[in-house]
Amino acid sequence: MRFKHFFFTTIFCLLHTSCSINISNTLKYRLTWENQKNALKKIKEFQINGYLLCFSRKTKIFSWFLFKQYSPQHYDITFINPIGQIQLKVVFYKNIFKITDNEGKMHINQQPEITLFKAIGLKIPLNSFNKWMIGLPEKKQKYSLKDHTYVNELQCFYKKKLWKITYSYHKNKKTLPLLPNWIKIKQENDFIIFNINKWILK
Repeated sequence: MRFKHFFFTTIFCLLHTSCSINISNTLKYRLTWENQKNALKKIKEFQINGYLLCFSRKTKIFSWFLFKQYSPQHYDITFINPIGQIQLKVVFYKNIFKITDNEGKMHINQQPEITLFKAIGLKIPLNSFNKWMIGLPEKKQKYSLKDHTYVNELQCFYKKKLWKITYSYHKNKKTLPLLPNWIKIKQENDFIIFNINKWILK
């Protein structure tokens, strides 16, 4: 009787160990940068919301934000103050920018970074902005990986100035793509932090 108990216990342990190894290997195989990058490239439409903190020599801002991408060539981001008023809305569509300020005035493709700078104190490179939000570097942008899986930091030069973007992710997620829940965009001593509350992929 003891022998049977030992035999079945041994078989169970071997099967359990085998399954654990297989699952672990599968996750290790799936969670690679190449698979993460391919999964990010497949994202066409998404929505995120949360709040941001902006610290610059010009201003310090707390704001809610809503970011919507309809396609890689069409996105908008709305900045909302703590009492629910829209402070700024940026719309990008096929290389044309439309920015509506808190007075309802629309600025179409008239140096959008400068208009944004007047509002939040940072001239963010808007052409790369939607890719930065999902953690996908563009060509010629330097980047480093965390756990050989996702972008920990990326760098780019825009108008001879160095921008650094760092990321934090949900640690317990085991499926691709891994999406950031915290993003810091920095240029010298000025920076903006996006704390993301919710992702919706469509």
